[in-house]
Amino acid sequence: MRKENIKSLLVGIPFFILIFGGSYFWRQYRDKDITGNSKYVIGYITKKTGSLTSGEQWHYEFKYHNTLYKAYRSTHVDYNVHLGDCFLVNFSSKDPNHCKILYQYKLNGNNLNYMDSVWDTIPKSLLRNSFKTE
Repeated sequence: MRKENIKSLLVGIPFFILIFGGSYFWRQYRDKDITGNSKYVIGYITKKTGSLTSGEQWHYEFKYHNTLYKAYRSTHVDYNVHLGDCFLVNFSSKDPNHCKILYQYKLNGNNLNYMDSVWDTIPKSLLRNSFKTE
């Protein structure tokens, strides 16, 4: 191998590790923050975007301490998601921007009066009446 090729390789490897490793460590940090400071709220779907490479991404909003937070998450499995649907959102009370919508906990319209409620654990009594068989 020529010296230029070796130099390019030595520069390229850390760059490659930074790009792909950085996103992995960011997700680990975010998930650890959510787990350590976990709260639950109801979030609602506001928009759908997507591309051929990343699939469908559903944008959602939720309120915490009178502040509106917005985020999105891809659906890689066949969840029944539509604009305006409500789901539980798990987030960090320390940094609510660290959040994750829980597609497995879809809520029906009867639970909209709980939109400003916050729970420390998954509100099982609320969910019991929400599962739809579609």
